[in-house]
Amino acid sequence: MNLPMPRFWVPTIVLAAVAVVLPARQASTGVPADIAIVDVNVVPLDRDGVLPHRTVVIHAGRIVSIALTGSTPTRAGATVVQGAGRYLMPGLIDAHVHLFQRDDMARYLDAGVTTVRNMWGTPSVRTLQAAVAAGTARGPTIISASPGLDGTPAQWPGTVQVLDSASARDAVGRMAADGWPFIKVYTQLTPPAYRAIMAAARDANIPVVGHVPLRVDVRDALARHQRSIEHLTGYDRAVSRTSRSGTWGWSDADTTRFGGLIAATIAAGTWNVPTLAIYAKLAEQQPAAEHDAVVANRRAFVRALWAAGAYLLVGTDAGIDVVAPGSSLHDELAEFVAAGLTPYAALRAATVDAADFLWRPDLGRVDVGATADLLLVSGNPLADVGNAAHIEGLVLHGAWAPRATAPDISGEYDTAVTLGDNNCGAVTVAPMLTTIIQRPGQTAFTLTHGPLTYHGVLRDGDRFATDTQTIALEGGSVAVAVRGTVGGGKLDARADVAMRTDRPCAYAVHWVGTRRPEPAGK
Repeated sequence: MNLPMPRFWVPTIVLAAVAVVLPARQASTGVPADIAIVDVNVVPLDRDGVLPHRTVVIHAGRIVSIALTGSTPTRAGATVVQGAGRYLMPGLIDAHVHLFQRDDMARYLDAGVTTVRNMWGTPSVRTLQAAVAAGTARGPTIISASPGLDGTPAQWPGTVQVLDSASARDAVGRMAADGWPFIKVYTQLTPPAYRAIMAAARDANIPVVGHVPLRVDVRDALARHQRSIEHLTGYDRAVSRTSRSGTWGWSDADTTRFGGLIAATIAAGTWNVPTLAIYAKLAEQQPAAEHDAVVANRRAFVRALWAAGAYLLVGTDAGIDVVAPGSSLHDELAEFVAAGLTPYAALRAATVDAADFLWRPDLGRVDVGATADLLLVSGNPLADVGNAAHIEGLVLHGAWAPRATAPDISGEYDTAVTLGDNNCGAVTVAPMLTTIIQRPGQTAFTLTHGPLTYHGVLRDGDRFATDTQTIALEGGSVAVAVRGTVGGGKLDARADVAMRTDRPCAYAVHWVGTRRPEPAGK
């Protein structure tokens, strides 16, 4: 894909970050040992196709040679990894995440995600960025948008409220001074405030990304060259026969409106991050026929964008407790292919194109001079995009890490439930089915118990912990997190429940379960 020249912004902040980050990592960890990946099938993804029987040499964290195996000697002292018929591809880039939990970094790496674009800047994200750059934490490269600029009422903690032109210029100035490479806009901005942000950002040479606000027409956002649009926001209202937004807007979409919107998108040079998988999940709240229409119409719009040559990125919106960090990127890749893209096009949107969008041409490709963030996978991802999840080894910032063996814990568990510590008064518990979904070999998994879905990760073999699920209640909320052991067909876990109401209290629930045998012939 040929990329347009930036219309007004100069990515000086991003380029400066590269100059700082790479030396910092090397200074704290030392120069990584040389690596030679011998006789491997290279999937470069800056072009379609496979380069068979190559040896890839990595030195000081970068690829220094890609040559036919046997044509050049292997460097003395290098760590030698045998390709053995496997495929070497770039690490994946998730272009829309919310990185709130440090544990999520391991989940991204587990799924082969070596770079993330965080879509709401916070002090904790800055801390994680610094730790990864310094080599004191192991995680993906983090590139973050600013805290969200929004109107009223504010929907997220840390929102920077912009209500008029003066506050718009002040907010953009503060974001620029703080070094954020993107300005994030959100849903409640008024049209005058949005336009003032766009004008101030243009003057400051900072691109604007995020939602098209509810009161702003998507054509206005495109005319003002919003750099990226998340979740196809704005298009929903433009295609809906009843001007509805979100999943409802796609449930009654008029597909004859697609062409004009896509032409305007291409003229603007705007990128789209459709987040298909999470919207399919959110649409499950609607009747089956409407859910199917949402999925079909959003896929059709993405297919039309791609066919016309518009710019697409693969992002998940992970981190808000709907889809799992890391593994959901493979669900999104599968959605892109289901929409009609080729595996190559889907993977390119999650590697080469994403790196170019971020002004980081050193990422997202297997090429001499590129940063060595690489995946060794067991099958050809161009033949089946699902093979990108079959990871047998990872090169992260030039350091080799073979895949750790993780037990197979997927299945349905018949779970007995008993009440533990309790200061909430009367609490009713009952036996319940617990379902665990885990991709082969990965330590991350998704656990469903009753109405709640948790995202967990295995540690030390069979021990696990999940994120916290929060449910809104009248007068407050309830927060639940689970920890315990799972493996060998057994589940033993404790769920800690905190009631956050006018009378706060807590209780614990003990789960003990046995995995059901799989049906015969499966």
